[in-house]
Amino acid sequence: MGKRINLYCMFIICIVLLMSCNPHKEKELTIFYLCGTIESHRHIECTKLDSICKTIEYDDTIYVNAMVFKQIEDGIRNVKPVKNSQNSYNSVMYVNAGDMNLCLNGTDNRCWVKQTGGQYHPSVINDKTAYLLKWKSHYYNFLPHDVLVLDKEIRQYGIPYDYREIQVKKPVKKKEVSKVLLKIRM
Repeated sequence: MGKRINLYCMFIICIVLLMSCNPHKEKELTIFYLCGTIESHRHIECTKLDSICKTIEYDDTIYVNAMVFKQIEDGIRNVKPVKNSQNSYNSVMYVNAGDMNLCLNGTDNRCWVKQTGGQYHPSVINDKTAYLLKWKSHYYNFLPHDVLVLDKEIRQYGIPYDYREIQVKKPVKKKEVSKVLLKIRM
């Protein structure tokens, strides 16, 4: 009888341990971006965004459902390399997805992916991934409505239901950068 109770207890413990395991537990993305419309006379390099990102703290942790996270993750992993792409657009967003780093511009879906050797190479990310990155990181909230409607992905997928334009009162300095941690909602 004592062996049966021990086996029963071990069975219950194993079930509880298996149910508490979550395969998404360690998955997260760091998203760093320049807030608002950027009118720079100099090109902003990915390496610059990468180095700034490493020196500042997170502003927020944002939780998304597993399906959205997977769409973003798959979209990042499936960027398409392009040849002879001019690197004349400003990078406005830096994303670290584990072993993959990329920078995204604010005009279209051009991005630069960090390859072995630490060099960034021109690529293109799909519309849905660019939209989800900008939406879920709250990047869109830093754009005024009249600029937001010019965004390629906004024209395609619409203004996010949770868009709230962040307006700054005059005596307060406008926020220049934001760094968020994107995690799967448990």
